[in-house]
Amino acid sequence: MGVTMTEQFYEKEAREKILAGAEKLYNAVKTTMGPRGRNVVIKLKDLPPIVTHDGVTVALHTNVKDLSERAGAELIKEAAEKLNDEVGDGTTTVTVLTYHMLKAANEMLEADESINPMLLAREVEAAVLPVYEYLESKRLPSDDLATLKKIATLSSADEEIGQVVAETIEKVGATGTVTVEPAMREDTISEVVDGVVVERGWATPYFITSVSKMQAVFEDVPVLIVDQPIHSFLELLPFLQRMGEAKMDKVVIVAEDFEGDTLDSLLKNNRQGAFRTLPIMAPSFTDHKRQLLEDLASATEATVIAHDTYTLKEAPLEVLGHAKKVVSTQTKSIFTGVEGDIEARVAEIEAQKQNQDSKFEIEKLEHRQALLKGKVATIFVGGKTETEIKERKDRVDDAVGATKASKLDGILPGGGVTLYCASEVLDDATNGSKLLKGVLKQPFTQLLDNSGLSDVEMPNMKDGYGYNVKTGELVNLIDAGIVDPYAVTKHALQSAISLGVSGMTAGALIVEQPEEEEK
Repeated sequence: MGVTMTEQFYEKEAREKILAGAEKLYNAVKTTMGPRGRNVVIKLKDLPPIVTHDGVTVALHTNVKDLSERAGAELIKEAAEKLNDEVGDGTTTVTVLTYHMLKAANEMLEADESINPMLLAREVEAAVLPVYEYLESKRLPSDDLATLKKIATLSSADEEIGQVVAETIEKVGATGTVTVEPAMREDTISEVVDGVVVERGWATPYFITSVSKMQAVFEDVPVLIVDQPIHSFLELLPFLQRMGEAKMDKVVIVAEDFEGDTLDSLLKNNRQGAFRTLPIMAPSFTDHKRQLLEDLASATEATVIAHDTYTLKEAPLEVLGHAKKVVSTQTKSIFTGVEGDIEARVAEIEAQKQNQDSKFEIEKLEHRQALLKGKVATIFVGGKTETEIKERKDRVDDAVGATKASKLDGILPGGGVTLYCASEVLDDATNGSKLLKGVLKQPFTQLLDNSGLSDVEMPNMKDGYGYNVKTGELVNLIDAGIVDPYAVTKHALQSAISLGVSGMTAGALIVEQPEEEEK
């Protein structure tokens, strides 16, 4: 039997270990920043090389060998992944900000042992508040197609991708659903269809049809909606038998829960090819669950099976709805090609809104409308080789995230200039303010380094002017289309502050070592 051992590091040594791990991740990711950023080649065992310009992809594939240093890398990696999930971009920015936050804090604490790390952390948290106010004051709307194209082109470093992404976001809106898939062709195109989004996914990953995408896809499929748990397979079996007698061989089942042997039996049938099913969890267990199911039923022309309608045993096949395509992931399911009167359902919800005084209830109703009205788009990414398609797909993903965030929350003068200028609202009254002042300049500095322009002067930076790193010219950033999404910039800064504070206040680091065999 093995014995688990740990290694401990304290105070200065703990902070140095965290910084060392963060630095290794930073060195890998920083090269991708900006239009002059370079690609990174990732070679995984038994797989062809991945060529990417995507910061989060580089971060997720950077594994620090030294276990005592890994904590610092993992902190930033987690933040980068979360930021990418929330706003689809900004992972390189958060990496640069966090590393320099940790580096500056370590240097300050080493230079003056009288500085208390906890006090320094509180000073940083106080100093950032006027920075957030500055960002808000510089925020501009970005609703027009021309601006969206500039944003998408800048994010992807590709004009073709920029055009396709901008036109797609313009069609589906900032809250619409956009999926990105590889295509066996050289050009990149998009397809927009009406669909309904359910904010729950498959009941178990055993039902996925694409391992690489971790999603289940069913086409031209009946839809069964159940507002209650299915306690056992025997409860469901009579209905499935009636479907089989009607020459139906597949169904998507949305239910509150799948208990007992239900999932095992459904999976067995799937593997045998006798009857294919996709079990999807019903929307959240709230007071609005039934309404959300009724919304889906209205869109798919189904009837919800509930205590006040039918039992599964007696329900006729007419309760089934239909969708041309259902795509289900771990967190959501998209029903497209539905033929129900969605507009009538939206109008019905709108009438309910007019009779509500509660802000909470109005927001819930508006959320239901958005799920029903949201168009669903798929961008098919082309290229000459599989490697090129994968690399372009990463850039499309980034562009989609940045463009949606910009359309929803607005834009800022880009190229790291806004954060650089934000540093000038800070004074040197506290150590935390001094620290943050230097950190805010780092994204701009990194862009210049990646572009070979590290020695340029920076006049008129306050006036929305900055350097076009492609040309080295001083330009009006907004007019030149060099912009950053407001949400991306703010979220990256918030994450960096949170991680930086965690790292600088670390009094100890405990690392689990590989098991050793008992003698």
